[in-house]
Amino acid sequence: MDFFRNLVFRASKNPTVAVPVGARSAGHYSLPLDHREKGLRKDFVQLFWGIVGRGEFLHRSNRHELGPSEVFVYLPGDEHRLKPLTEPWDYRWLTLDGPLNTAITESFGLSRRARRAGPCPEDLFMQMEGHLRDVTPAGERRASAVAFQILAAACAGPRRPTSEDRATDALIERIERDYADPELTVEALAREIGIHRSSLARLFKSRMGVSPQQYLLSTRMQKAMALLRETDLRVSEVAYATGYTDPNYFSRAMRKLVGLAPLEFRHH
Repeated sequence: MDFFRNLVFRASKNPTVAVPVGARSAGHYSLPLDHREKGLRKDFVQLFWGIVGRGEFLHRSNRHELGPSEVFVYLPGDEHRLKPLTEPWDYRWLTLDGPLNTAITESFGLSRRARRAGPCPEDLFMQMEGHLRDVTPAGERRASAVAFQILAAACAGPRRPTSEDRATDALIERIERDYADPELTVEALAREIGIHRSSLARLFKSRMGVSPQQYLLSTRMQKAMALLRETDLRVSEVAYATGYTDPNYFSRAMRKLVGLAPLEFRHH
């Protein structure tokens, strides 16, 4: 089973611009059943948004379960203790600091309990990760703005999904499940979902901010990067495990997207 931990940090320990809430970090985890958080007390807000499976949070003596389409928040000073209840437990998260991080989080009605929020807005989390990689003041401000959007989405509650939402969600689910299949293409996915390729591409990019082909390539590359860092698999084995039939093409694609060849990335 494929487990991973992808995360992005702001380049500075504290916000460098005057924002009420600073976007500190964001990530996407898929965890095995034996994973345990160490129980550290942390000085920032952390929001968790369930995607697949279920996990448990402990706050003092209270236990809270987080399932798909639900959110949970730890506030500054809380001891973080969490564990998966199913395998895998897949969720996205973000951390917030800044002078008003607690007050603004609580003003959205978010506290130390799981609540129904609707499907995880993965497009917003991906936007935040992109802004966190931008080390300029403008990038930091944009990340803070997206943090507000995620908080607002978390407190708004689930909405009735449209047919366009369902088509996009079906595509994302298929890519996340079968990215290692070299026969997986956007054309095949469009036929499977029952929508014209160009219409699917337009709907997908409108919601996710990237084309289906870019999403597929990025997903494969993220999985490959995790395998390079967390296993001893040969480069050719990593390529085959992530949907590439030609290890040389995989190496060229990685250098183009990441700026490093596979072995350079493994030891970087």
